[in-house]
Amino acid sequence: METEKSDSDVDQRPLTRIIIISVSEGDKRISLDKLNYMDIEQRSLYYHLTMGNIKSRCILRTSFTKAIEPYLRHENLLFIKPSLLINLDNIDILDKEKIIFTNGEILYFPKKYYEEIYERWSK
Repeated sequence: METEKSDSDVDQRPLTRIIIISVSEGDKRISLDKLNYMDIEQRSLYYHLTMGNIKSRCILRTSFTKAIEPYLRHENLLFIKPSLLINLDNIDILDKEKIIFTNGEILYFPKKYYEEIYERWSK
């Protein structure tokens, strides 16, 4: 007999450090440490990685918030509305308008989120 899982059961699952990305060649397994940030482009998830970028071949049929829900339990990942998920561990330089990641990639973000990003990053 199957039983429904409650939210508290879900919260007890171990955190996975792997992202599985569906691409045209099949599924790719990427370490979460390799993720700089994730956003949405033309209804597909776009993964900005330390070694290049990958666009998922799946069309997003839900909200970005719902799609990234499994990752929000990781304290090093910060969700900036409406569609940015940032890996704080890969930030090299942060100023009031942009982030420079350890691989040199630059991400511009809305200035109103600077304080929130800075507070979480400087912990």
